Amino acid sequence: MVVIGQISEIETKNRWHEDLTFRGIIKRRGSLPHLSGKADVRTAKLNVQACFSIALDG
Repeated sequence: MVVIGQISEIETKNRWHEDLTFRGIIKRRGSLPHLSGKADVRTAKLNVQACFSIALDG
């Protein structure tokens, strides 16, 4: 099966960046060592344009 689509949105979240205590540290330092960029959860939304089934015999 082959699916053709277009990514319409990508969202990156890091729960540590949402914590009030860590927000203060981020404001002062700019990032959290070992957490920023590593503990991120990425979610992408894909709009499917078409879906094709490919026969085994070509």
